[in-house]
Amino acid sequence: MQTRLLALLAVAGCVLAAPASADLPQRLELNYSLHYGSLTAGTSTRTLERQTDGSYRHALHTTPVGMARMFTQVEWFEEGRFRIVNNQVRPLSYLTYRVGARKSHRHSAVFDWDKAQIHYSNGTDLALPPTSQDQGSLLFALMLNPPTGTEIHTVHLSSGKKLAAYDYRYVRSEEVDTPAGRFKAIVVQWSPHAPSDETERVTAWLASDKNHIPVKLVTQENNKTATMLLQSLKGL
Repeated sequence: MQTRLLALLAVAGCVLAAPASADLPQRLELNYSLHYGSLTAGTSTRTLERQTDGSYRHALHTTPVGMARMFTQVEWFEEGRFRIVNNQVRPLSYLTYRVGARKSHRHSAVFDWDKAQIHYSNGTDLALPPTSQDQGSLLFALMLNPPTGTEIHTVHLSSGKKLAAYDYRYVRSEEVDTPAGRFKAIVVQWSPHAPSDETERVTAWLASDKNHIPVKLVTQENNKTATMLLQSLKGL
């Protein structure tokens, strides 16, 4: 349960349909704190850097801190690459792995848009829907094209191991307080497209005056809730 929440919060996001208002920054660093109730459980740093060929590379590092290190010392990593095509983030490759775990966890995917297929490292090939993102490129798709209106959209998310459909929608606009300051934000929620016995929902607060970066993320899974809060940012 804990590892699923860590993964969900660290990379939460979705593909969006509204026109972009600005390009992505050349470089970006977002630092978050991760909380389970009143317990500060970890820190997460996500980076973005534009390459000389016009593509973008992104990375993520999530580390347990404080009391949480008494229960786990596992660190989560992501690495990926994408391009912007027709004003949309198009993922090219994605890798997720962890260090310090007893059981190996290393999954990767390559997105072949010419053949409309995803090639997974476990040998599985799947059809590539046009709305596909990976769990690392989601944040930047959200920044480039923030959602508007009341329409419900569907996005296909790749974890590096499998592909799943999620529905997302704009909820409201409000101000939100974080350790990095107070932000005007739009609120977006998403959950699995197909109903199941497990309840999963993610709510994101996207700073409307800061390129729509996620400044607060709340994941609810069954009776468990985890929160990520922006601590600092560089690059805007």
